[in-house]
Amino acid sequence: MCGIVGLIRQKDAAGAVLEALQRLEYRGYDSVGLGVIDHKLDVFRKEGKINVLLDSFQGQFPEGGTAIAHTRWATHGRPEVKNAHPLSDGGIAVVHNGIIENEASLRQELIKGGALFSSDTDTEVILRLLLEDGGKVEDALPRILPRLEGAFALAILDERERNRIFFARRHSPLVLGIGEKENWMASDLSAFLPETREVIFLEEDRWGWITEEDIEIRRNDGSPVKPQVKIFPWNPVSAQKGRFSHFMLKEIHEQPRAITDTLSDKLSPQGLHLSEDVVALLRKTKRIQCVACGTSFNATLAFRSWVENIAGIPCEVEIASESRNRPLFPSEGLLVIAVSQSGETFDTLKAVEPFLDAQVPVLSVVNTTGNSLERCSTAILRTHAGMEIGVAASKTHLAQLSTLFLVALQLAELGGTDISDELLALRRLPSVLETVLGMERDIKEIAQRFTATQNALFLGRQRHWSTAMEGSLKLKEISYIHAEAYAAGEMKHGPIALISKEMLVVIIAPFDDHFKKIYGSLREVAARKGRILLLTTKEAPEVSEAEITLVLPTTIPLLSAFPALVALQIFAYWIARERGLDIDQPRNLAKTVTVE
Repeated sequence: MCGIVGLIRQKDAAGAVLEALQRLEYRGYDSVGLGVIDHKLDVFRKEGKINVLLDSFQGQFPEGGTAIAHTRWATHGRPEVKNAHPLSDGGIAVVHNGIIENEASLRQELIKGGALFSSDTDTEVILRLLLEDGGKVEDALPRILPRLEGAFALAILDERERNRIFFARRHSPLVLGIGEKENWMASDLSAFLPETREVIFLEEDRWGWITEEDIEIRRNDGSPVKPQVKIFPWNPVSAQKGRFSHFMLKEIHEQPRAITDTLSDKLSPQGLHLSEDVVALLRKTKRIQCVACGTSFNATLAFRSWVENIAGIPCEVEIASESRNRPLFPSEGLLVIAVSQSGETFDTLKAVEPFLDAQVPVLSVVNTTGNSLERCSTAILRTHAGMEIGVAASKTHLAQLSTLFLVALQLAELGGTDISDELLALRRLPSVLETVLGMERDIKEIAQRFTATQNALFLGRQRHWSTAMEGSLKLKEISYIHAEAYAAGEMKHGPIALISKEMLVVIIAPFDDHFKKIYGSLREVAARKGRILLLTTKEAPEVSEAEITLVLPTTIPLLSAFPALVALQIFAYWIARERGLDIDQPRNLAKTVTVE
């Protein structure tokens, strides 16, 4: 969600941090701000997008070599200028990602002491605490940070110390970049990777400062920390749309490559090749608990079907924000699988904490390097989808699915099952997806017939309940059409009341063991004049009740979700495009959700 960028060098930092901030636009935001120190601190804030702030400068950026910038996704307070970051007063400016949970009590305490608040944000308590302390920021931070409850990534300017930018981190990502006579900080390293590949991933509860020549990192007790510098690879092509109109469409088309790359270090010519630490965990596994959010949660629903049916391992899946408030039932052989594209999803991080405290092993599936989830996990499996800029997940979801499918296969093989047919089908999967991508024109024409739709229902059985969930999520995320997903057998237990000639009903029904059952649900929809879009395969009999039938390429039943998902992504994309919407940055959404 919110983005932070800071840069310190000899001069001309403002334009550079705003350019870097634009690389974080995919995270989602509703206001933007810039703080710069030359001889004094200047702060500029706007409601809306970065371009609004850029246009106000007309190419003449404020001078100064010390700058911080921020894109804010509103939590406390509306997306108005008064709540935009940096918040500033008394020569100090603060930008903040996260939520201060004890903001209300701190605010009351500060007001009683005479502080005057000018915003509705929780962030302002940090600014007021710094001003109340009255000393140097270096001295104030170790006294103030222990008083803050919740999550924060902070960048702080003090015009009395124009040659330093201060930072602090707890439960919210913040990384540092080492340049030539300049240093960077950001909430996501993609902000500064075009400028430097030398990266420091800050650990929990660290604070310090950067100068042009140096980086100082401290623990809460003030003791220094020797930073570990990593060289991070960077592919500039991933940050360019190329021939595509939107990043999302580009990323949909990158999915065959994303799956190929994801499998590359997990398969060998001889078969499965998961890392030894992962296999060691799976050997001991008798029961699985999955925790995830959003699209990642939908991936775990598919995984549950796979692992229970082909490996015989019981599996529970739960939304991370709900899991963290439930009692634990640890037992011998329990494995927790946490799935998060960014590895920084706050609810998922908090969900795994009690399991780790109970010494339950955690296997994490992530798409990034150096993230918080990776650092606390027992073992990790990294997908290799590459940077995904479109807020609505596409290639990262299929990369998660292919990785989780391998986990299910590994458990099956450890149990003595022959998985050679499944591995062969998995290797052929990228070419199957290429066939679906070649159907884009047909899918676009179908989408154009439903552009005016206001409500949609997605139905699937067993493994395709998760497919319906993800198809529904994609449509609502980028087209703003109200869409719901149900296990098809549940349709008659309530949702059938919604069916009318205006209702789009998307039914995912490849020809498999469940086809006859879901055909019964389809006929119930047809009897009530619902507009049916059927996704099936060529082996299925003709279904005259469907308004439109989209015939997808055939793969083994276990993998039939993959071609269906690509088709549903394209379908949602073209509906949103026909409606003239902001596909890559849908309203109110954020790529990485780092707050509760």
